[in-house]
Amino acid sequence: MATTAVNLPIHEHPLFPSARCMIGECGGCHVNGYIYNGYFCNEPFCFIWFHKECAEAPAEISHSSHRQHPLLLTNDSNDGRPCDLCGQKLLPPCYRYSTCEFKVDLTCAMKPSPPAIEHPLCHHHSLVFLKKREEKVSCELCKDSIARPSYSCLECDVYFHVNCIQLSKEVNHPCHSAHPLKLIPSESLTDDAETTCLLCGDIPAENMLYHCSVCNFTSCLGCTKNPQALLL
Repeated sequence: MATTAVNLPIHEHPLFPSARCMIGECGGCHVNGYIYNGYFCNEPFCFIWFHKECAEAPAEISHSSHRQHPLLLTNDSNDGRPCDLCGQKLLPPCYRYSTCEFKVDLTCAMKPSPPAIEHPLCHHHSLVFLKKREEKVSCELCKDSIARPSYSCLECDVYFHVNCIQLSKEVNHPCHSAHPLKLIPSESLTDDAETTCLLCGDIPAENMLYHCSVCNFTSCLGCTKNPQALLL
């Protein structure tokens, strides 16, 4: 089937829509995985793929976390600062405004964090979104310091990175490559299932964990997010 190239703000070259399924890194959100019905660039030395929703990202958006002015899609190199919402390394393309230091990656721009999460997977109380912190605190999940916007449980006075609460239902873990690990409630484990994280040796304090029922392999949320190197 013939396809026609289109000019989109996400990329400097025309992009072709594709019905193929491929495995690789999206040039927009930089997530590795399957790309269905995406777009690709066919220019020499620029064979890059995009998720459909990433390729069709608008040139200008209004963001709920920065209402002062619209943010513009840009491929300009950044100054090394992370995304102002999730705190992850900021790779182009991103959204920003020329006279403002506020910058967000494609995922945080297109899927703004909700002001509150009523039933988060990582905690048993609702969480509220905080734009700023006056003092540094540690993430309840990964224990790393939080210096940027976060979520907080006001009842327990605990905090979470934005990306820590965006848990995947299934992950491929380098310490257990035989099968994917699935996110399940800890109370759903059978009586003979492993309840201790086999990576850090602790019993997960959260009400959710990652588990492989085939191998009886359990990993807490922190070890799944930040896998440790295997000791041989």
